[in-house]
Amino acid sequence: MILRASAEMGVDGAAVIPGNEWDSINTAGGSSTVYSTLAAVHGAMGFKAVNGTGIGGYVGWDTSLPANIPEMWTRMHAIIPVNYTGQLSQFRYQTTPILRLVFNNSNNLRVTDSTNTALGISSTVLPLNSAFRVETHLVLSTTAGVIEVRIYLSPDSNTPTEVLGPYTGLNIGTGIDSLWFGPVGGGSGATLYHDDDAFSTEGWLGPVNVMPIAWYYV
Repeated sequence: MILRASAEMGVDGAAVIPGNEWDSINTAGGSSTVYSTLAAVHGAMGFKAVNGTGIGGYVGWDTSLPANIPEMWTRMHAIIPVNYTGQLSQFRYQTTPILRLVFNNSNNLRVTDSTNTALGISSTVLPLNSAFRVETHLVLSTTAGVIEVRIYLSPDSNTPTEVLGPYTGLNIGTGIDSLWFGPVGGGSGATLYHDDDAFSTEGWLGPVNVMPIAWYYV
């Protein structure tokens, strides 16, 4: 199963609404996600996410996710216009974050577990105003969980710039019921552009040019 959000059905400046490519959109505290030509990594359009005074301008999949997912892969292309200290994405189960990908003050990427303990931090500094790709692999288990994160500074490359993990033997639970893409935290007004986000139960997603065209594929 593959879910993909390409933003290509959007109109520049229009608000992203639930039911098009995403199940949920957070607008609490003035947070927003709009379609934007500035955010396009491929095609004409991407997603521009802006933090309000709440927990962030993220979008998410929840009802579209299959039940009882034992293993999953995700992909996100992003552009950071200014230094950003919030989250890139978050994996959740029953309102509890299972995995967070978080930027630090120097734009390194930190991988944290369900207790918000850092499993690792990238030596790679994520660039400003230049697209990059991040892919994540999870195997769910209370005793043999696995997390691996791959960073690609060349967004269409098959060769990662850096691999974090795999971290093994983890207790990361047995369920994921929501995935968030976009800023969670990072301060009011923090902005993150993202594009061609995807989820898969089939394997590493890779560059966009090897993906199915359809947004939702079974």
